[in-house]
Amino acid sequence: MSVAAEERRHLDRRQVHRWTYPERRSGFDRRVSHGGRIAQAYRSVLLTYRDRPRTVFLVLVLLTVLNFADLVLTQRALLAGGEEVNPIMRFFFDQHPVWAAVFKASVGMVVAEAIWVYRRHRAALTLSIGATVMMGTLFVYHLVTQRIVPI
Repeated sequence: MSVAAEERRHLDRRQVHRWTYPERRSGFDRRVSHGGRIAQAYRSVLLTYRDRPRTVFLVLVLLTVLNFADLVLTQRALLAGGEEVNPIMRFFFDQHPVWAAVFKASVGMVVAEAIWVYRRHRAALTLSIGATVMMGTLFVYHLVTQRIVPI
């Protein structure tokens, strides 16, 4: 047995961790516990979603449209005497609504672009679905509270 092999035996490899950059894993290749049906269904949905880039693109377009609709409906609520709850957006709306629009569009486009670039990763796909659901919920909230759609 060589000296190098003997040294490897005595080295506790569990404490030595080497990171690779860029990360090569996508989040789908880790060991999967055979959890319940909900966990398996969620994993199946994400795998199907990942394999359909056109669907990911359409979800990101929907997210961008909902983001713009939130801006328009927030401006409408402010003109009717409402108050912006988000302190960052409140700052920009206090400066001028155009600055609020520029900021909101910029952040929305950066998030959409980051999701698109990392669409093979589980976290990006989960973020795209979660953000779209949240923006959709906010859109419905605007519609109901501004009496655009009666309940």
